[in-house]
Amino acid sequence: MGEKRLITFSISKHRFAAPIDEIREVVSADAVMPVPGARRPLLGLLPYRGHTVLPVFSLLDLLGDRSGESGNLVIVAASPGGPVGFRVRQMGGVMMLSAGEQEVVPYEGDLGAGTGAVTALLKRTGGEYIILDIGKLFTS
Repeated sequence: MGEKRLITFSISKHRFAAPIDEIREVVSADAVMPVPGARRPLLGLLPYRGHTVLPVFSLLDLLGDRSGESGNLVIVAASPGGPVGFRVRQMGGVMMLSAGEQEVVPYEGDLGAGTGAVTALLKRTGGEYIILDIGKLFTS
């Protein structure tokens, strides 16, 4: 039976889990610079690795929730066009998901409708996690 490692994090009232291989690192969001005239979901640019800038997005906006809450951490994720970031309120940890786990059910909420980015809902004793395919957020 195969296992998948997921990294967990929260934004607003939502808890998310994403495959750890889609995540490069987590950095401080203190230096995110707004872009004049830019619209959400783009929150700004972050100097990254000393030689480039990282576009930082609102994950909730990308998923269709305009509540606007963000945090002081940026998850740097791999995307087809290069690394991108999105703000999160709090990191959770790493959890193991076993193939065929009974607690994974179809997600029936409104987040990510039409994007294909929300793949399922994971129900555990500690709560529910919306499972994401981050790469699908940045492809269209």
